[in-house]
Amino acid sequence: MSERLDYLKWVLVDQIQDLTIGTKSIRDHVETIDSTEVRNETVWYLRMCTMFLLSSLAKLWEALDHYNHEIHNFPEPLSSNLKKLKAEIETKKIYAYRSKYGAHLIDKATKKPISISDGKKLYVQI
Repeated sequence: MSERLDYLKWVLVDQIQDLTIGTKSIRDHVETIDSTEVRNETVWYLRMCTMFLLSSLAKLWEALDHYNHEIHNFPEPLSSNLKKLKAEIETKKIYAYRSKYGAHLIDKATKKPISISDGKKLYVQI
């Protein structure tokens, strides 16, 4: 197996684990809370988990983009499923959200604080 395929395999397994634990953390936490009394800590915890998941999906998109040639040579239906996943991440603009709103406070173009309302609109689309 080539070094690129070894690394891609590691990245895919790593992202599967990250996405699994992030999702499990949210589900486990939601099961323990009283829905009639949501505290700030719950909101912060869910925001932290959500940002972790979005970051993991952005890393997955980056890997699928970088290793496109290798993925193209994967057997079906794996190849087409990964291409669909990449397209879904692109459609939802997860990479763009993580890159601008999830990981920064200052807009690079305007040199001003990022727009919370613009970030919220993109987050809701996801």
